[in-house]
Amino acid sequence: MIPLPQLFFSFFIYISFSSAPTMPATPLYIASADNEGQAGIYLAHFDPNDGSLSTPSKLIGERPFFFKLSANGEHLYLTTHQGQSDNAAALHSYRIEPDNTLAPLNSVPFPGRIPLHIDLHPEGTHALVANYLTPTVVSIAIREDGSLSQVTDEVTLTGSSIHPKRQDHSYPHSSFFSPDGKYAYVCDRGTDRLGSYAFDPSNDTLTPLTRPIVARPGAGPRHLAWHPDGTGLFVINEINGSLTHYAYDTATGYLSEGNTYPTTAPDQTAENFSAEVRIHPNGKFIYASNRGPDTLAVFKIADDHSLTLVQRISSGGQHPRYFEIHPSGEWLIVSNKNSDNLTLFSLDPATGQLTAKSNTPFPAPTGLAFR
Repeated sequence: MIPLPQLFFSFFIYISFSSAPTMPATPLYIASADNEGQAGIYLAHFDPNDGSLSTPSKLIGERPFFFKLSANGEHLYLTTHQGQSDNAAALHSYRIEPDNTLAPLNSVPFPGRIPLHIDLHPEGTHALVANYLTPTVVSIAIREDGSLSQVTDEVTLTGSSIHPKRQDHSYPHSSFFSPDGKYAYVCDRGTDRLGSYAFDPSNDTLTPLTRPIVARPGAGPRHLAWHPDGTGLFVINEINGSLTHYAYDTATGYLSEGNTYPTTAPDQTAENFSAEVRIHPNGKFIYASNRGPDTLAVFKIADDHSLTLVQRISSGGQHPRYFEIHPSGEWLIVSNKNSDNLTLFSLDPATGQLTAKSNTPFPAPTGLAFR
C-alpha cells in the first residue's frame, strides 16, 4: 500500500501537469495577391499550443495592396487600386465582428497609385497611406466608430538616387507614425531618404522637418520597426540588404543614424530584395526577410541597440514578402508569395532562434496579422 503522504504528493504532481493551461486559438488574417481569382482577405485560426492552422476561409474577394488592424483589434483597414490611373486608390474600413468576420463600414477614395502601406496613429485618429508609384503620402481622418472621414493632407515626394532602375525616382514604400504620435516618417526606397514630418492633429497637417534624414546611397529604405522602448527604430534597406539603427529625438523628431548590419550572407552575389522587419515583443531580438536568397536573418539586440547575428535560415519558400510574430512570442509565420505557401517556425524567446515546423499551401500570400 502506498503511504498517504506519498499518494497525495503523486496525485498533486499528476494534477499539476495534466491541467496545464492552454491558450485559445488566435485569429489570423491573411492577404492573397493571387492573379487567378483567389485574391482577397482570408481568416484562419492559429493554435499556439501545437502550431496548427485551420483552413483559411475568404472574407473579402477584392485584391488588397495592404491591410492593417487597429490597436484595439476592433477594425481592419485595407487599400485597393483599380486600373492604371493615378486617381483610383481607396482606403476601406471594416468592423471586426465577434466571430472575427468583417462588416464593411465605408471607403474613401484618394489620389494615388499602388497604395502599398498603411499605418495608424497611436490614438487611432488617422491613417497614413504611402502610394508607391504616384509618389505621395496621404493622411486620412478616422472617426470614433472606426469609419473613415476624409483625406486631410497629401505630401508629394521627389528625387532619385544611384541605382539606375530601382531608384530612378521617388518610391515611397511605407509611412509610419512615431510611438508618441508627434511625427511621421516615410521610407523612400527611390531617394535613400527617410521623409520626416511633424504631425499636427489639431489641423491634420504634415509639416516637413528642416533637417533631412539621408540613408546610405543605394540602401533603399523599405520598412521600419520601432523598438518597444520608444527610443529608436530599425530600417530595413531593400536594395543593399541591411538593417540600420536610428536613435529618436522626441523633442525634435530627428533620427540620428547609427550602425548598419547586413541581413544577407557575405557570399550573397545575386540581386537581393530585403522586405520585412519585426522586433520580438520582449525587445531582445529583431528579424528581417530577404527575397532572392529567400532567408530570414535573426539578430540579438543589446541594451544600446547594437546587433549581433544569431541566425540565418531559409524562409521555407520563395519571396518572403511579409512575416508576423505571434503575440505569445513563441511562433513566427512567413508568407512566401512566389511559392504559394505559409511557413511556420517555432521561436525560442530566450535565444531568438527559429526552427522550421510546417508549410501550408496558400495562394500568393502577402500581409499577415494576428488579432
